[in-house]
Amino acid sequence: MTTRPIPGVPEQREVSLYLLDPSKGTMGPGVTLRPTLTGPYRGLSPQALAPDRRYVLLSEGEGDGCGGSFYGLRLADLRTRSEVRLPAGLTGALHRHTGCGYPVPIPETAFTQEQVGTLGLLVRDGNSLNWWLGKPADAARTLPR
Repeated sequence: MTTRPIPGVPEQREVSLYLLDPSKGTMGPGVTLRPTLTGPYRGLSPQALAPDRRYVLLSEGEGDGCGGSFYGLRLADLRTRSEVRLPAGLTGALHRHTGCGYPVPIPETAFTQEQVGTLGLLVRDGNSLNWWLGKPADAARTLPR
């Protein structure tokens, strides 16, 4: 993963993710994602890497050292060099503000072992646990809790 400044947007960086082949020492062409909204200190950070190393789950947030916000999750497919659409429950519905002296849980995430062609995510947000199972080529669907 590398980050680069976005021209004309101070204090904000885009993220480029690459699939590295350690046996050959080469990397694929990569995928570049920008934060969905502009604003100071807004960015993306990796949360989890799928077992097959194809998918990277990222969190989007911003902060200035004392206060901040968590906006949600984004999913990148390193093979197709695209972003996989996630349901709104994993993007905007996870939004919360954090700050000095205000302990707010940030969701914990993990990929699940699924059948070939499907992708599963577990998201623990405080006392709730959400599952998402989808075929990245298809529209995402949310499973009941």
